[in-house]
Amino acid sequence: MNRVNRIRKYIILLACFLLIAVASHAKQHWKLVSRLQAGGGAKEVPFSMTISQIRILCVKNSVILNTVVVREETKKDARQVVRTLGKGEEIVLDLDRPTQVTGLRISDGLEGEYEVYVKKAKDTAMSKIVNEDKWQLVSEVYTGKGVTEIEVGRRISSVKICCIKGFVVINTVVVREGDKKMAIPVTTRFEKNQEHIINLNDVRNVTSLRISDDGRGEYAVYIR
Repeated sequence: MNRVNRIRKYIILLACFLLIAVASHAKQHWKLVSRLQAGGGAKEVPFSMTISQIRILCVKNSVILNTVVVREETKKDARQVVRTLGKGEEIVLDLDRPTQVTGLRISDGLEGEYEVYVKKAKDTAMSKIVNEDKWQLVSEVYTGKGVTEIEVGRRISSVKICCIKGFVVINTVVVREGDKKMAIPVTTRFEKNQEHIINLNDVRNVTSLRISDDGRGEYAVYIR
């Protein structure tokens, strides 16, 4: 009888170990890219990665997910969700193919908190694309503030500004490298879909961009 009990305990321990191992392996596939507070307008989640799935997990109170826009450089794929999640509930969005995503724009509601995870695509030819050669969206800005500070925190060689609504006037772009500043005069008016690329002449460890603007519109700022 004692031998039978020992065998049962061994089987139970083995099953628990396998369950923990499987759960840990599954968890490693997901990468946390942001934790967000719902409410207050659409949220930008900038990153650059070839992914196959997006997972959104409610971690506090409740949230409403309305739309998730998947960005591929200047291309946008808007996915309607329209779902309420309670704490501990989640939703997984499958992409049709491994996609080189440069950011997400999430429209939400209520006042809860949620985490955004992405799953890296398997090692395919597309996933081997060098990320440094791709444009990454870092911010979308409405004119009217006069000056906007945009955090970067990485090594870049170029900045692209693209008008996406109305018209904008970009006066100056100040590139910050720690305490160092390099002011680049632009003084250009952009209509919708027009863009301007600023080459920094070298790879620089940029901490932020400070953009002086005017006009009545919205523009997107990309880096690479």
